[in-house]
Amino acid sequence: MDTTTPTGRLLFGIFVLFNDFEHDLIIERTSAGIKYAKQHGTKSGKPMHRPPKKVDWKKFDELIEKKVSIPSIAKILGMTKKTLYSKIKDRENKK
Repeated sequence: MDTTTPTGRLLFGIFVLFNDFEHDLIIERTSAGIKYAKQHGTKSGKPMHRPPKKVDWKKFDELIEKKVSIPSIAKILGMTKKTLYSKIKDRENKK
């Protein structure tokens, strides 16, 4: 691109305008996302200010005795596998 010619300067100016426009859109989307997250109690997709999930250990033990898998138990208890594995680890550490 030759910026010494009127056409080159015009093209360069258009690129600068598109860059500024995209930059402004990114800032706008980021601000809107942060505002939404604060209103809905999340930060980076992680729950904030929500009560932690509680495990019904009696039901959990019954399902383990029936040889139900951990992923299936997690679905039954209404939580993710990761959360359930974490709760199991905490439970074992407390013993």
